[in-house]
Amino acid sequence: MDGWTRHPVAAVLLLILLTAYFAGRARLATQDRPARYMVAVFGLGFVCLWVAFVSPLAELKFSYLYARTVQQALVGIMAPPLLLHGRLLAMLWHLVPGDHQHSLKLWWRGTSPWSKVLHWVTGAGPVWLLTVSIFALWHDSATVNWLMERPRWANAVLMPYWATFMMFWWHAMAAMPHLHRPLPVWLRFLYLIVGGEVANMITGVTLAFRQEATYNYYLTANSLERLTAVQDQMISGGIIWVTGSFIYIGVAVALLGQILVRRRFEPQLPPRDWQTATLLTIAPGLEDRVAEQPAPKPAHRVS
Repeated sequence: MDGWTRHPVAAVLLLILLTAYFAGRARLATQDRPARYMVAVFGLGFVCLWVAFVSPLAELKFSYLYARTVQQALVGIMAPPLLLHGRLLAMLWHLVPGDHQHSLKLWWRGTSPWSKVLHWVTGAGPVWLLTVSIFALWHDSATVNWLMERPRWANAVLMPYWATFMMFWWHAMAAMPHLHRPLPVWLRFLYLIVGGEVANMITGVTLAFRQEATYNYYLTANSLERLTAVQDQMISGGIIWVTGSFIYIGVAVALLGQILVRRRFEPQLPPRDWQTATLLTIAPGLEDRVAEQPAPKPAHRVS
C-alpha cells in the first residue's frame, strides 16, 4: 500500500486532468457532448496513466525491467489513443473562452516568429523524428543505466515521454484538425507503421531473443531473485513486441478500412451525353426535336 502514496505530485496532476475533462464536457450543450462510450474510452486511458504514474508499478520498475516496460506501454502506446479517442483535447479546448479561442487560432497560424516555430515543431515531420529519437533513447543501455540509478529523474522523464507520444498519436488519429491540417489517410498509415511498429518490433524482438543482459543496472537490481536478468529481459521484449504490434497494427488496419469504405461507397455517376444534357435544359414540348437529331461529330482541329 505504501507504493500508492509515493507519487503525490503525479496523482494531483492526473486528478487535475480528470477534472478539466469533465469541466470541459459540462460546458458543452447536451447534444454536443461526447457519447458515453467515448467517456468510457477516456476513462480507460486515464486508468492506464494512473497505473503507470501512481501505482506500485512506478516503484517496481527499479527492480524489474518488465515493470518498466509495462509502464512504457501504458504511457506511450495504450493511454494516448484512448485519451484522444475520448476527445480529451476537445474537452480541454472548450475550457478556453470563445473569444480567446479565436485569438489563439489567429496566433497559432500567425506570422510571428514564436507562432511559426511552435507550429513547425508540433508538425507531423518533427514530431515523428522526436518520437523515434525518444523511443531510441528510452531503450539505450547507457541512458537506462544512468536514469535508473537516479529515481527522481527516472520518474520525471515519464511526463515528457507521455507528451511526446500524445503529439505522435495526435497526428496519427487526426485529432484537433483545426490546429494542424490532417495528414492523408494513407500517409497516416505509413506514419504509424514506420514511426511506431517498425521501431517497436525491432526493439521487442532484440530484447526477447538476446542471450545476454542489455542493461547492467538490472544485473544487480533484482533483490528478490525470482527472475534472472536475461529472463526479465525476455519477458520485457515480449511485452513491448506483442502490445505495441497489437495497438499499432490495429489502428493502421482501421485506417485502411476507412480508405476501402470510402472507395466502395463513392457514387459512380455515368457521364452525360449531349442528348441528355440538352433534354435537361430544353423548353418543355420540344423534346421530340432533340431526339430526331443525330449526335454531333467531334470537331477536327485545322492546322
